[in-house]
Amino acid sequence: MDFIIQVSYGSLAAVYSVLLLLTFYRVSGELVWHFRGLCLASILWVTVVCYAAISPDWLFSDTWFFESTRNLLLGLLLLRLWQLRVSWPRWVILAVLVSLMFIDLVGPARIAVQQFTGTDPRLPGHLVVTILLLSMLEQVYAGVDNERRWAVKYFFLGLLALLLFDLFLYAEAVLYQHLNDALLAARGIANLLVVPLFLLAGVRNPHWDAKLVVSHQAAFRTVSLLLVGGYLLAVAIAGFYVRDFGGRWGDLLLLLVVFFAAMILFMLMSSGQVRSALSVLIAKNFFRLKYDYREQWIRATRALDKETDGDNLQDRCLKVLCDPMDSRGALIWRRSDHRSDKKAFVACGFWNMLRSRYEAESLTPSAITFMEKEGWVIDLEEYRSFPDRYPASLDLGFLAEDQDLWLVIPLIREVEIFAVVVLATPRSMRDIGWEDHDFIKLLAQQVASYLSLADAHNELAKAKQFEAFNRVSAFVVHDLKNINAQLRLLVSNMALHRTNPEFIDDCVETINHSVSKMDRMLSHLNGDKAGERAVGTLSFGSQVRAIAHRFSSACKVFDVSGDSTLPELLLDEQRFSSAVENIVKNAVESAGGAGEVKVEFGLDTSSLRPFVTVSDNGPGLSEEFIEKSLFQPFQTTKGNAGMGIGLFDAREYMKSIGGDIVLKNRDEGWTRFTLRFPPLDAIENHAIAGG
Repeated sequence: MDFIIQVSYGSLAAVYSVLLLLTFYRVSGELVWHFRGLCLASILWVTVVCYAAISPDWLFSDTWFFESTRNLLLGLLLLRLWQLRVSWPRWVILAVLVSLMFIDLVGPARIAVQQFTGTDPRLPGHLVVTILLLSMLEQVYAGVDNERRWAVKYFFLGLLALLLFDLFLYAEAVLYQHLNDALLAARGIANLLVVPLFLLAGVRNPHWDAKLVVSHQAAFRTVSLLLVGGYLLAVAIAGFYVRDFGGRWGDLLLLLVVFFAAMILFMLMSSGQVRSALSVLIAKNFFRLKYDYREQWIRATRALDKETDGDNLQDRCLKVLCDPMDSRGALIWRRSDHRSDKKAFVACGFWNMLRSRYEAESLTPSAITFMEKEGWVIDLEEYRSFPDRYPASLDLGFLAEDQDLWLVIPLIREVEIFAVVVLATPRSMRDIGWEDHDFIKLLAQQVASYLSLADAHNELAKAKQFEAFNRVSAFVVHDLKNINAQLRLLVSNMALHRTNPEFIDDCVETINHSVSKMDRMLSHLNGDKAGERAVGTLSFGSQVRAIAHRFSSACKVFDVSGDSTLPELLLDEQRFSSAVENIVKNAVESAGGAGEVKVEFGLDTSSLRPFVTVSDNGPGLSEEFIEKSLFQPFQTTKGNAGMGIGLFDAREYMKSIGGDIVLKNRDEGWTRFTLRFPPLDAIENHAIAGG
């Protein structure tokens, strides 16, 4: 028998050497180096087996490391041909192959495993690796398209023959705990017989590549085979220990274990739910997905952002959900803010659907509760055909009865449903699988974010409108308070000076000014912009004196001084008067009836800037108020008596014409505000008006 082994394996080494040389002459492509490595490993393995048959110092078990090396390279070749979408199965397979090499090579590790399990791990290990390689081979070949099978079938057929012989060899060896010499000798001859298949495969397909695709059915069969094989192996190990430790009841217990395991295996294999879960697991982890998510995401984003005449964001969202599913139309129900029932939804969108047919329909509370709890996309066709797949308490109302409706999609914001989209039946009916459900949920999440942002934008726009209205109202109230203060002064002094002609003239001027100011406010409120840029020439000194004179009787001492020879300036009279009035009024209120107020105006000779300085000997302002609140709207030191708008409005006007306001707090016992206008040349050469 040793002579047959020497001849067969020696001949095999020579033939593999010829195959190696042919790879440099006939075979090309991206896999050529894999074939060359496999040929080298096979040559080394059969040479060592031949030497073991000659040398009395070598056992055939000493050659298993070299055989494991060949199996590792064969496994790497099959993994290269096997296009997997995820990487973790590769690492599991490689770990099994490398572990067997390690056990074959390292004696202490093998002895430790043998002491733990009570048996030599090499024979079962080679059997497991052979089964694993057979499964991978079937998986890869099942993925070859029909056009290419003619070229590669003999290569796979040769590998299949070798692995089946190895399976029989190691299964028999595991059963009897030693290698059969006759099978070992026949193995070399069998390897020689399949070499012509490899040569024929090389002639038919000299250009090898790794562009092979695995079908879903082949993957399902292969994974099922691996799982069943692993299950049977576990049962065999369990039966081995039961028989050995069961004593005289060992055979009975072994039969019971086998019967119980067979019954469980039959139940699992006949379960449609288990098959479906296994199919989904394989499809999610081993195959490219049905949808190109990058392309679909870009397309949906562009469709949502592309505005056309006559559509709105809600219609675009419905269209984005319809297009990938080939649906004819869509409806949307959104949560009503005007009802006390939180689960009340009203129909508000009808894309390619008849409004009059659905606008009065409403969604049932049980449907909303179910979708809010589970987050499911409800297939109405499935609900009608297989109602047992849904809870008995689920009532879909008119949705289940309307044959034109197809999918119910919840739009979830955070953990709450704020809208529900219902798609019409597609142009041609289609089955909805797990990937369709995941894809619809992904689109629904994007659509929900767009609609949520649109709602937030609308609410913000409304808030800004109210803010603008409140801002205008605050300025109107402030101006009315100023007018009221001036008229109140007239009324209080009328009893004393009603016979004084100059007082009567002042009354007429003050009332005329108040009427003009109220006319301006009314024009602003009515949206009339004609008066917003009422720029004209005015006498700077005379205007300041006239404004100050209106408040002259409000304090014990009121002094006005300045250069009356200033030229006329080009300014907005209304805004100019309002700014000066606000400063003077604040000074008067700070000083009180027994205080002193000084108003000075003139021209800064160094900068040619006109100025108005208003000083009072009141209590002044705190440093904290000046730092944090001065010139801020609605910030005041007067409590409920002030609006906090006067200084803000004055500063905004001064900034709009290129001027500013300077404060000196408690300078020599006085608080001084100075309005500094632009230089004369800027005022004369440009028409400047407050905003």
